[in-house]
Amino acid sequence: MEHINLWEIKAPAYHILRKLWPLSCILSGENNNATAMLSRFAMKKMAILDIGCGTGNGLEVIPVGNIYIGVDLSFKMLFHMRERFKGRAIQANGYNLPVKKETVDLVFAMGILEYQKDAGIFLSRISRPIKEGGHLFLTSSPPSWHNSLRKLNGSLLWPRDVDEVVSEAGNAGLCCEETTRSLLQEQFLFVKKAPENRTATQPHDTECRMRTPVR
Repeated sequence: MEHINLWEIKAPAYHILRKLWPLSCILSGENNNATAMLSRFAMKKMAILDIGCGTGNGLEVIPVGNIYIGVDLSFKMLFHMRERFKGRAIQANGYNLPVKKETVDLVFAMGILEYQKDAGIFLSRISRPIKEGGHLFLTSSPPSWHNSLRKLNGSLLWPRDVDEVVSEAGNAGLCCEETTRSLLQEQFLFVKKAPENRTATQPHDTECRMRTPVR
């Protein structure tokens, strides 16, 4: 509950704080990478599930004109999201999503994996609503001194390198199509494969890694 209370406190000014330097510069790089990755979906009509949506900052990079559902455990974050944007809001966490299996085209999970102690369980749960052939846009914080400094504000972080994230996602039936990197984050685009197209021993094999990380 203490961790949730921290986000409840941040909620009223969260989107304003993100516009202040130097955070604004860091987030600009992350948003540019996300926009480039998601540009392939610009002309498609999709159902999008934004996990850990906060005050709706993901809508700055998510292609417009889609069915948008924001999910967050913080009621105050969702309240401010609805004030800023139109969209459906659900108060829930990624482990217990009140969404049917294989009903969304894209799950968007930006800036949330590093707060999860068990990445495997989390990725398994958030991948369930994705349709076969649908996608997961995910970010993760790699081990670095920059991310170590983030712990000073009271955040509990579990940094992970690229291979660990891709491996855990592969175990959840997700195949990595693209990765890029900004100062504090790695950005990933995964596609959900049909069970018959996965291998039991190598769900994250090299054929899935179509592009290598940008360093």
